Amino acid sequence: MDNVPTATGYNKTAKKQVAFTSYMQNMDCPEWDGERLQLLLTPGGDRPIRLCAEVWDKDMYTPDEQLAGTVVTLPEGMRSGVIKVRLPGVVAGADVEELRFSFELLAEAEPEQKTRKNSLLKPARAEVTAG
Repeated sequence: MDNVPTATGYNKTAKKQVAFTSYMQNMDCPEWDGERLQLLLTPGGDRPIRLCAEVWDKDMYTPDEQLAGTVVTLPEGMRSGVIKVRLPGVVAGADVEELRFSFELLAEAEPEQKTRKNSLLKPARAEVTAG
């Protein structure tokens, strides 16, 4: 089975694709307007489509830490839409109240989108690179 969610994320035999947003410095309620994450789905692959959504704290001098996460199941038969979900916090009481994202399932390949990469040392100097 592709991308089988478990209580601790995805099992080790599942095929994983990972996509990241850029990170934002000192934001309580970040918004990633205009950023797109793309995943390639196998035609006829496992359905319903499940996504593992996680929120992480980005640190400069210590390891990054996961703040919240959940598995989101896209509604069967929907080719596009907006999903709103609450992410349970890793620490009790530290839930992310709402993660909202739109999605679109396309049957044809789409040109690769550029990824925005920020620097924690110079947040005003974001650079855009392919891939």
